[in-house]
Amino acid sequence: MPPPNRHSDERETRLRIATPTRADPILVVCPSCNAKAFVLPAQPETEAVRVVCHACGFADEADGTARRYGWSAEHPTDGYFGLDLWLQVRCVGHTLWAFNRRHLDVLERYVAATLRERQRTDEGWRNASLVSRLPRWMTSGAHREDVLSALAALREKT
Repeated sequence: MPPPNRHSDERETRLRIATPTRADPILVVCPSCNAKAFVLPAQPETEAVRVVCHACGFADEADGTARRYGWSAEHPTDGYFGLDLWLQVRCVGHTLWAFNRRHLDVLERYVAATLRERQRTDEGWRNASLVSRLPRWMTSGAHREDVLSALAALREKT
């Protein structure tokens, strides 16, 4: 039997994943033309975020501190503008979604792992990491190939 593919929880949080950077913006559906648009920091020295569509020129800006945290599993949106996420696909009867490439990386590493390890902190066991909050249908070994296939399809959309 081959050695297990290991995953050690890096304690990446959904809040950190959902914060856009210039290198890894949040990918959303443009409200004007339905093409891929990008949510990114407006300026390095400000808290503001900006959504930009290269297809039609749509642009808007929002206060980066005012965030919506009600991410729905079946209707995922970004936390700033409430726009539909670009990276979403149906998978085993559910909506599989990601904010950006970094989010896809975390999901792929975790789902592909046959051995998933968590580390105890000084405060004890923590349940705030993104991977500790994934739904059972996504983490089930029975769905591993379906989820990995769906994640590969999402990666092609980036």
